[in-house]
Amino acid sequence: MARYTCTFAIPCSQEQIVQWLPPLLKGCQLDLIYEDGDYMRAREVPGQVSFTELVEVEVLIETPDPDAIGINLNIIVSNEELPLKASNHCRTMSERVSDAIQSHQDIKTLNYATD
Repeated sequence: MARYTCTFAIPCSQEQIVQWLPPLLKGCQLDLIYEDGDYMRAREVPGQVSFTELVEVEVLIETPDPDAIGINLNIIVSNEELPLKASNHCRTMSERVSDAIQSHQDIKTLNYATD
């Protein structure tokens, strides 16, 4: 199973993230299948790749503490594909989602980390 994670510290409110994140995921060819305030789950639209390569994205939204400037956004991108090559579909989708978040016009990321 391929799995890639990235973390962002974003200087905006949870309400703002909940507003702009679903359209951003949709723009990455991902359908939102579950949403609950601080958690979102999206799945890649079938038809472009094989079933095992279909990607699921989990987004965990957390406020670190009351004095923090913004929200921590943890993203997990995974699929059933074995990551036998460094360049695989799951990694490509992970980079697509990360790039979309980093280039979003309403935010400037404070911190970015990836595994």
